Amino acid sequence: FTSFRETLAQLLATAEALDLPVAEYHGALDRRAKDAAISSFEHDVDVLVSTESAGEGRNLQFCHAMINFDLPWNPMQIEQRLGRIHRIGQTHDVVLTNMATRGTLEESILNLLHSKLNLFELVIGELDMVLGRINDDFVFEDAVFKAHVQSDDEAARDVQIERLGDMLVQARQAHIDSRSRTDELVASLEGDEIGRASCRERV
Repeated sequence: FTSFRETLAQLLATAEALDLPVAEYHGALDRRAKDAAISSFEHDVDVLVSTESAGEGRNLQFCHAMINFDLPWNPMQIEQRLGRIHRIGQTHDVVLTNMATRGTLEESILNLLHSKLNLFELVIGELDMVLGRINDDFVFEDAVFKAHVQSDDEAARDVQIERLGDMLVQARQAHIDSRSRTDELVASLEGDEIGRASCRERV
């Protein structure tokens, strides 16, 4: 996956230079061409190079390896990408590789998502519930952009990113606590129901 058509074109040119057959998928293709690309990827070639267009609405569970050549600033898009292959019908462990240039904001975002949010350990769909606990108006990529443009240098930016990370840690813990309380409540209700069933059987 890449977010940019220009990057996709470079990846296709590199694949061609390596004599590596690939399928190409992007938003400018019509429906028939998109279907043909997915079919080719499933049956004929080992690699699909895609923009965000294949990150939504496509079932790719026949694939079990995904590479994020670049990372979108919105972690929901990363989850959507992964959700294309990590879904019902997947028969393999899914291998996810994220690429980032050392020393860049992109690397900071990846570290934030991995070490603070544990994004890649969340169940698909949990991310929205975690981010929703920060506040109703919170937008992850806006927070990253603000940290970037309001910082005079990389050190100041890293401080801002660290603060954002602390917010994510708190939101994730609040979600885990809420989920635990829900699990306990469900277990308690199920226990009561079993107890009532036993009583009815004895009567």
